[in-house]
Amino acid sequence: MYKALSVAVLLLTTFTFAQDREFAASKPATLTSPVIVASVSLVSQNAESGPFTLVTPSANALYRITGYMQVTETNDLGGAWCTVFKYADPVGPRMNSKLTVQTTLNNGVPTVNSAVIIAEVRAGAPLTYSISACAGGTQDTNVPFNLFFTVEQLQ
Repeated sequence: MYKALSVAVLLLTTFTFAQDREFAASKPATLTSPVIVASVSLVSQNAESGPFTLVTPSANALYRITGYMQVTETNDLGGAWCTVFKYADPVGPRMNSKLTVQTTLNNGVPTVNSAVIIAEVRAGAPLTYSISACAGGTQDTNVPFNLFFTVEQLQ
């Protein structure tokens, strides 16, 4: 009887140990949070500006830009403010202007906008931003805007 009980305990211990090893081997890699590398908060602006360098990576890197832009007043003259992000990925130069706001209400383009931009930036190439009147439009610089965005390094 003791022999059968000893064998049962030995088998149960071996089975439990084997299960723990399999579970430990199947655990996902430790997750890390993205690192904030730049943050911009501009309030009551009414002029074109930039380009400004946000980051220049020493190795190829993946970034997420999360932004919010709004005009704080509107007019009937038309126009729009554009925030333009420029960088170079391994293929070549890139430009993104998703963060754009209209200065006139009910013109099909929002007076408030948010965007998430993912950019792979080549080593040694800067990630920059500038603010200007959107191409093809006029801009009444009396229409102020607020711009907020954060740049996080994902990889």
